[in-house]
Amino acid sequence: MQKIKFYDENTRQWWMPDTGGSNIPALNALLSQWSIAFSDQVFEGEFSLAEHAIYYASGTSIARFPRDGLIVTKTLHDQDYEVLHGAIKDVKDIPILGLYQTLGAGGRFALYGDSNCLDSSHLQRGSVS
Repeated sequence: MQKIKFYDENTRQWWMPDTGGSNIPALNALLSQWSIAFSDQVFEGEFSLAEHAIYYASGTSIARFPRDGLIVTKTLHDQDYEVLHGAIKDVKDIPILGLYQTLGAGGRFALYGDSNCLDSSHLQRGSVS
């Protein structure tokens, strides 16, 4: 957990969060009726998609997705392994992006496991000593 500790300006202490990110169990419950689910694994890394360089800051993979959907897989670092063992382990074919058109007039799904693409909190860096 050393990798995700932070300095709290209010208490002037180093903190290690118990949890972080999205509420994956709630999202999985919501998406279950379409046979869609995120995994409980965490990955990080850089890759290219359609000639664009992308940094997958810290996110989960897709555990379940409809067979007729489109899945994009990439090679990424296993952050769980890094936190537990202190070493980098690359894992191939991690499903990180899923696109699905429901049957009829239902709608469309786009799943992406890295929530940093949706906010700017990862861009704010402070100096901590």
